[in-house]
Amino acid sequence: MGAIDEDGDSITTNVAMDNETEKVGKVADRLVDQLIRHQGCCKLCHPQLQEEHAESHSNYEDVSPVHICLETDDQATVTAEVAFDIDSVLGFPSNLGVAKQGIRWNPTQIAVSDLRSDLHLDSRLAHYVDNHGHAYSTSTEKSRSSLAQHYPSSYDYARCNSTARGVEGRSQRTDATPRQQLLFHFLPPDSLHAMWATILQAVERPGLHQFRGVFLFLQGKNLKCLPKDSTWREMTSRFDKYWTEAVTERYITSDAYLDVGKEVCSAQESHVAPINEAEDGEDETLATTLMWKRCCLETYSEWMQGWHGQEADGHQRVFYPFSMLHDSGSLTIETHRGSKSHASGLLYSQFYPSIKELFAAGNVYPFTNAAIETLSLDPKLRKTLQQVGAGLSHDPVALIRAYLYTKLRCHYAISGSTQKCFGTREEHRVSKSLFGHISTRFEQRQLHTQRFRLAQDRNPSHYTFTTTTLLNWLRWNINKFCVGFEMVYGLNDRHFITWEHTRIMLMFLRCLQFSYSGGLIQRTGGLWQDVRLESNVNQPNGLGRYEGLGFRDSMKQHGYAWFMDKVDWETMTFRQPFAQYMMFNNPSM
Repeated sequence: MGAIDEDGDSITTNVAMDNETEKVGKVADRLVDQLIRHQGCCKLCHPQLQEEHAESHSNYEDVSPVHICLETDDQATVTAEVAFDIDSVLGFPSNLGVAKQGIRWNPTQIAVSDLRSDLHLDSRLAHYVDNHGHAYSTSTEKSRSSLAQHYPSSYDYARCNSTARGVEGRSQRTDATPRQQLLFHFLPPDSLHAMWATILQAVERPGLHQFRGVFLFLQGKNLKCLPKDSTWREMTSRFDKYWTEAVTERYITSDAYLDVGKEVCSAQESHVAPINEAEDGEDETLATTLMWKRCCLETYSEWMQGWHGQEADGHQRVFYPFSMLHDSGSLTIETHRGSKSHASGLLYSQFYPSIKELFAAGNVYPFTNAAIETLSLDPKLRKTLQQVGAGLSHDPVALIRAYLYTKLRCHYAISGSTQKCFGTREEHRVSKSLFGHISTRFEQRQLHTQRFRLAQDRNPSHYTFTTTTLLNWLRWNINKFCVGFEMVYGLNDRHFITWEHTRIMLMFLRCLQFSYSGGLIQRTGGLWQDVRLESNVNQPNGLGRYEGLGFRDSMKQHGYAWFMDKVDWETMTFRQPFAQYMMFNNPSM
């Protein structure tokens, strides 16, 4: 009977493994279908949408505001080509020895981290975070003398070294020299295994129990330009070359993930020319930019969510309008942690236009410094609020310089890119196991050596504009809100600003954050909503009334976030009876 039970358990286990492999294979097939051709609208959908659009807006041709129709400037005759890449690698290696070439070690903590989200990975409990780093010297206790002599002997020693240049060389209250230097040392690969063993032993000592269960996190970001190629096989070959040179595979655990990328870009070449040459228009071949069609992104989301046959499989979808336009933008899809897709290794997908990177300086985007809003406040009110709240003071001169510098950065970004081609991009965060299944499917379907091009007569999932047209739009949209803010700012005496003008300046500054790219404008109630009623016991009717600019409705009706008629443009204040309800009352301090 014991033998029968064992066989039964073995059979059950094998069946479960086969079912799991089959599920992963289905997700892999689905992603391969998407990577070779976007699963967007069918050929009949776009003509039907155009007919509905023409019919619904034919009565508004002579009525302001005008409808912004992206189809009008779409140049669908441009041939585009596909390229594959891997943009990021994430994982939890089991040993420091994973770094085959060694580690560049920063003894002091980096002030600003580039990790600001959960990365869509499963959460791990952190018992204690050592913000002071006093325990790191354990790793050098038993190092070879020839190495240890070059490393700082304590955290305090390393911290003083990193701040010596900024503090000891100071001659004024403020200096251009950074306060802290990111000094680093190299740890050779042959010492890493023993170093990790020493760390694991150290956390078992009395007084260090908070560090038990310590684990390593590996990340490589913005790698897309290294392995990028037009065929799947060449792309994976390039990635494998870099991977094997940098990583010891045996220390990579099963919870490793890769961001598989696909870009569709115009087949023509980009080049950077002097600004005056670009303005003269001597080059007859104009650079083009591709932008996602919103309808095709939504169709893909429905296609991906419905393939299991269960609507409750769990996908969180968020759309980010591009530059306040209704019909184009970015899309993120996060699979639910209990869904079949997540269990099969697909964690997250995102679709965005690569022109978005034009304004990205790392994680810093234009006009996102919330402190600039204090420029809209009356100087006396600002000082009062800072004294009452015991907050850090904001220097108006420094804020104005920051604002002007942001404008200058946008100007250079736009002026230098008129002859560059930009495409559409998608990334899928998949487990290493699922990535292997995707590669296998490419080979089985004999697609791994094929180059993919989108013919002119195909049904594209993107709009095609000349780069000049799109950049002019971005410049106009940014300047519109800059002019509004600066005009109201200039109307006031430098020693006094009215509260009504403060509210208008807050409106323009918050619009600026969404004027150039695809921020989540839906979260800004004062911009997105028209009228919102909430229960309020302090009101006679028990309801509190809140109003905004109604961009949600105007974008849907007119294709762009035109202002509702709630602003008096003569006095540059909110019109009555809307003024008392407008949601622009709380500047960020």
